Amino acid sequence: MTEQNERSRRFQAVFWVMTGLCALLYVLLSGERYIWSDEAYTFAMLPHSYGEIARITAADVHPPLFYFLLKFITRPFGYSVASAKLVCVLPCVLTVMFGGIQFRRLFGERTALLFMVLYALYPYSMIYATEVRMYTLSGGVVFALAVYAYRCFIQLSRRDWVPLTLLLSAAAYTHYYALVSAGVIMGMLAAAFLVKKDWRRLGYTAACGCAALVLYLPWIGVFIGQLADKVHNSYWIEPITLSTLVGYVKAVFGVDGLLLPSVLFLLAYVTAAVQVLRQGKKGPLPLCLCCLLVPAGTAAVGVAASLLVRPVFVIRYILPSIPLVAAFMALALGQWRGDKRLAAAILAVCVLAGLACAGEELTGIRRDTEPEEASAFAGEYSDEDCCVDETSSWRIDQVLAHYMPDTPIFGKMAMETAACPYEQLRPLEQFDPDQADSVVLLVDEGAPVPERYAARYDADFIQTLVLGGERTDTYLLTARGDSE
Repeated sequence: MTEQNERSRRFQAVFWVMTGLCALLYVLLSGERYIWSDEAYTFAMLPHSYGEIARITAADVHPPLFYFLLKFITRPFGYSVASAKLVCVLPCVLTVMFGGIQFRRLFGERTALLFMVLYALYPYSMIYATEVRMYTLSGGVVFALAVYAYRCFIQLSRRDWVPLTLLLSAAAYTHYYALVSAGVIMGMLAAAFLVKKDWRRLGYTAACGCAALVLYLPWIGVFIGQLADKVHNSYWIEPITLSTLVGYVKAVFGVDGLLLPSVLFLLAYVTAAVQVLRQGKKGPLPLCLCCLLVPAGTAAVGVAASLLVRPVFVIRYILPSIPLVAAFMALALGQWRGDKRLAAAILAVCVLAGLACAGEELTGIRRDTEPEEASAFAGEYSDEDCCVDETSSWRIDQVLAHYMPDTPIFGKMAMETAACPYEQLRPLEQFDPDQADSVVLLVDEGAPVPERYAARYDADFIQTLVLGGERTDTYLLTARGDSE
C-alpha cells in the first residue's frame, strides 16, 4: 500500500507540473493579438444580446453555444481581445487535464502522461488554440465524448450515459463538424454493441441519441435551414482537388511551415501506425483505429459532401477530433511492444516538433505590430465621414470594422444582412460620393486610386497598412470644391 501511495503521489506531482507548464505555454500563446475576419466576426457578435446572437448566427452557418459562453465569460472584461483569447485556450488546458485523469484510470499512468504531453504540444492544435472561434471548445467536447463512449463500452455503469448524452448535444450546439465527429463516435459505439449482440447497451445508445435529439429540438429547425441554404446557394469554400487533399495532410501534420520538423512529425505518426499494425491484437490496435477513424471519418464526410453537393469543408473543421490524433499516439507509445529506442525517438520527434511550433508562434507574437498599427490608424482616422474598402482581400472590411466600430464602412461584404453583426458595415454599391467630403480609401498594395474617386476627390497617400495579415494601401480622399 505504501508503494502504491508513493506512486500515486509521484503521478500527482508530475500531473500538476505538466498541467502548470501547459497552462503557462497557452497563456503565453494567448498573447497573440492578431485578428482576422472570422475572429472580428466573433467580437462583433459579443455586444449583442443572447437573443440577437441566436438570431444572427441562425442566419449564418454556426450554432450558438460558443458565442453564448464567450459572451458570458468575457462580459465583465469588456469583451477584450486578451480575455477572449484566454477563454479560448482554456479548453486546451482542461482537455489536457481531463485526458490525464481519465487515461490514468483507463490505460495507466504512462499513457496518461503521454497524452498530456502529446496533445499539449500538438502543432496544429497549438496554432489554432488562440483563435477566438469555437475550435478548442469543440475539441474538448468531442474528446470528452469519446472518453465517455469508451467508458460506456467497457463497463456496465449507467451513470456514464448521462454525460455522454449531454456531450453529444453540446457537440451539436458548438460546431457542425463536431457533430459529425460525435456521430462517428456514436456510430462506432453502436456498431461495437451490435457485434457483441449486447442489445441492452445498444438500446442505451439509441436512447442516448434520442435524448440528445430532444435537447437539440430548439435548434434543429435552424440547422435544417442552414443546411438547405448551403446546398442551394453559393458558399465561400473553394472546390476540393487533389492538391487540396495533399494540403490537408500538410496542415494536420505541419509544424508552422517548418519543412524538416513537419516531415519528421508525419514520419513519426506513420511509423507508430505501422508498429500498431504489426502488433495486431496484442497491442492497442482496435482503440488506435477508433481514434484515427474519428478525424478520418469527419474528413471523409466533409470531402464527400463537397464533391457530391458543393464545397463545405476546410481542413480546420477537423480540429474537434485532433485530441484523438494525439490519443492515438499516446496509446501506441504507452503500449509499445517493439524497440524501446524507436519509441523514444518517436516521442522525441513529437516533443521537438511541438516545441519548434511553440517557438515559431511565440516569435511571431513578439514580431507582430499589426494590432498597434491598426489601432493607431483607427485612432487617427475614425473621425472621417466613412471608410471605403476597394481591396480584393476577402472580408478585410470586417477586420477594419473591429478597429473602427463607430465609422461607417463600405466594403465587399459577402454575408447576408441578417447574418451581419456589424452596425456600421454597408455594401460597397451603396457608397454615395456626394454624401461624403472626407473618405479613407483602402486599395490593394500598389494599386492606383480608382478613377471614380480620382475624379471627385484629392487623394493623399497615408500608409501601407496590414489588416488581417493582408497589406493594403490607404488614402485620405478630400472632396474638391468644384467637382464634376
